[in-house]
Amino acid sequence: MKVLKNVPSHYAGSDTESIASVLNTGYLLLPFFLAIILIRQLIEGDFDIMIVVGACLVFSLLARDQFRKGRLRQSVVSVVIFFNIALTLACTFGNGINDIGIIGYPIIIGFSGIILDQKKLAFAASLSIIGVVWLVFGQLQGLFNPLPPSQGSPGDFMVTALLVILGGVVAFSLTSNMKQSLKNVEREISKSKKDAENLKKRTDEKLEIIEEIHRTVINSLHQIQELIDHKQGDINELNPVYDSLKRKVMVIEAAHEILLSAQAPINLDIRELTIRLLERIEESLTTSTFHIDAGNTTHIVPLDLAINYGICLIELIHEVDNTDNEMLSVKLSISENVISLRLSGFSLDQFEKQGIVIDLLTKQLKGSLIRSSTEFSLSFKYLTES
Repeated sequence: MKVLKNVPSHYAGSDTESIASVLNTGYLLLPFFLAIILIRQLIEGDFDIMIVVGACLVFSLLARDQFRKGRLRQSVVSVVIFFNIALTLACTFGNGINDIGIIGYPIIIGFSGIILDQKKLAFAASLSIIGVVWLVFGQLQGLFNPLPPSQGSPGDFMVTALLVILGGVVAFSLTSNMKQSLKNVEREISKSKKDAENLKKRTDEKLEIIEEIHRTVINSLHQIQELIDHKQGDINELNPVYDSLKRKVMVIEAAHEILLSAQAPINLDIRELTIRLLERIEESLTTSTFHIDAGNTTHIVPLDLAINYGICLIELIHEVDNTDNEMLSVKLSISENVISLRLSGFSLDQFEKQGIVIDLLTKQLKGSLIRSSTEFSLSFKYLTES
């Protein structure tokens, strides 16, 4: 039995391993079955059928050789075609439609159904039907003269029993392999469910840690803000420095608040960050008219990039707001992987260049900042993380 279950190395570990195991059983048993039939025909002196069976025996060995070389489907197709023709010839030389070999047709179809797709299986069934049509109508039309059915003999019993055993062994092997495959699938599904549960558990634990980090950062930033507010009242000369620190802290705090509310680890939407920052500073601006157009396109970027962008945005607005303009318009546009920010509606003639911090952040963003007499235009590229 171990020999029957062995599979050629070409199929070991592949998707066709279980099917190859069934076919290996069939290819091993088929020559023995044909050899017994050949001996029976030789004893009975039926040389026509003996030649057909002998050809089948040789062909079965050749087909098994092709199978062992990894040509599984080719070997099955060739066996189906050759044995359909051979079985039709054997029945033609024998008892025609009344020959016991007729039960070989469903065995051939069952054998081919193990591996062939729907079209090839339909082809195999068509060959069997054509063979049966020939045996019936060929005899009716006098195209061949079958031997008259003889009284049953031990040889007939042996042939019938061998056909049934061959079909039964192949069917049993196929059923056993299907059951084993189902068990393997069930084990894989069970393992996948456990792995998914463990992964979800670890992910939830990591998210809890990340959320706690965001809360800790936000609380620490609140304390820094309070400390800066306290120091501003003591030393007025450093107020511009403290104001700059407060703006940067506000950007970092807003970014972590977004991440905390969205349960996102390290990436956030730059559009949401823009809106939240502008809402925070709107009341503190000296500009009487403030227009925001953030569009409706989301763009997910890493935390460090978002913070650099946010600080650059706030510093630009701070510079513009210090010019005492009556109107300020902020427009954010995102096209594919290009993020563009435009500040307009004011005059920049009264100062020569933007601050050092803005220049530095623009370089960190690997972008460009174009300044005209009435607007700032910041743009940089980043691939969308989806």
